Amino acid sequence: MIRWLLFTSCILRTWTTEYNNLQNETQKPSYPHEASPINSHSKNVSLMLNHVLLDYDKRLRPFFGETFLIVNVSMDIHNFGPIDEVDKKFRIDMAFRQYWIDPRLEYNEELGELILNEAFISQIWQPDTYFRDSYEATKHKVMNPNVLLHLYPNGTVFMSSRITVYSKCNMDLTYFPRDKQQCPLIVETYGYPTKDLRLNWAETSDMKKWENKIVGQFHISTVMSVVDQTSLKTGTFSLLKVMFTLERSLQLFIVQTYLPATLIVILSWVSFFVNRAAVPARASLAVTTVLTMMTLMAGTNSSLPKVSVIKALDVYFGICFVYVVCALVEFAIVCYLNKPRFKPEDNELKAVRIVKIRAKPPPSTSEEKPKMSRRASIKNSMSLRYKKFKKISKRHSERGVEIQKQIKVDVSKIDLYSRIIFPVTFFVCVITYYNAYSNDQVNMFDMDALNKLDKLNNFNSMMKNIENQARLT
Repeated sequence: MIRWLLFTSCILRTWTTEYNNLQNETQKPSYPHEASPINSHSKNVSLMLNHVLLDYDKRLRPFFGETFLIVNVSMDIHNFGPIDEVDKKFRIDMAFRQYWIDPRLEYNEELGELILNEAFISQIWQPDTYFRDSYEATKHKVMNPNVLLHLYPNGTVFMSSRITVYSKCNMDLTYFPRDKQQCPLIVETYGYPTKDLRLNWAETSDMKKWENKIVGQFHISTVMSVVDQTSLKTGTFSLLKVMFTLERSLQLFIVQTYLPATLIVILSWVSFFVNRAAVPARASLAVTTVLTMMTLMAGTNSSLPKVSVIKALDVYFGICFVYVVCALVEFAIVCYLNKPRFKPEDNELKAVRIVKIRAKPPPSTSEEKPKMSRRASIKNSMSLRYKKFKKISKRHSERGVEIQKQIKVDVSKIDLYSRIIFPVTFFVCVITYYNAYSNDQVNMFDMDALNKLDKLNNFNSMMKNIENQARLT
């Protein structure tokens, strides 16, 4: 009995162990190292890449010794600005994309499109494109290098990189703040001339979406893409241009500069309506407007770039300052001409003083003369001289009164004429200023050059189509 129980327990233990092993095998997940369709596909891709790179020489460009290579370029602009007027540069954050065909990278179509990382990019040939006229250009590497590579069975390579560029923009501030600026972003090949490599725009829709957008003080009116060439001593090189036309917004400057300056000039005209006798009131008003205008000019120019040209805003400030100073000069002229110069009573007192001084005899050393005779001679001399000076002063006084009356009439008309002349001439100057610095006369990109570049762009596109058809045949 005991032997039978032991035999039965051994059999049950064996069955339990086998059952548990079977359950573990059914629930065990599949790992990458085990054979599966996905694992076989990755092995095929790895073998294909190793085979492609086995005899690949990245020192030689595609179609070396056959024909030139066309590299198509596109830009997806993420951020535009800020625009620095002092250093004359602007900032662009974008995804810079390049397409080209490398027949040495062709592979089986069954593998489809491949998305690879930066490790593969460093093992193949890349175009030597760079941003001309750029102060600084950096590739983003946070958290990992922001680079994307797509490889297609026919050998087409698509590479995209996130780049931040600070490019130069030669701004002409003659028409500031009613100016338009042309800021170019230029992509050029550094070492390969046009006989080896040519650049072309793949698409421009990603750049056109920035039209009619506001960046700081500017409004992006147009975005123009151009294909061009540049000739240097080392050869002729292909380049691409993106022309951003920036129009400055006037709302801020109207509120902060034009309107205050105009109101200060109008305020200076109030002195023409104040009585000429109220000299302190007119003086304080005239001097205050001059000082306020100088403060406004200094405060505005302190925040603007220091340039050697005379800006349109400087011209307007100059017009306003001249009119404010002229109002002050008009006040000084009125006060000077309105001052009385001839008073008869003052002339009589002056004559009496002169007679007394001139009639005093020199001190006598002789005591023999009687005192009474000396006093009589002095009195007679004073009466004669007084009559003579009184007659002369009366004649001068009458003439002075006539001149004073005439001057009073002219002075009263100066303020009256100023009330009309100052406003009329000022608004004529404002209208002339507006026409002289209108947007139609802002320095723009040469239209003849644009037409030539458009023709060149069309010609390059036509040549590209012909070359693609020739390659297919």
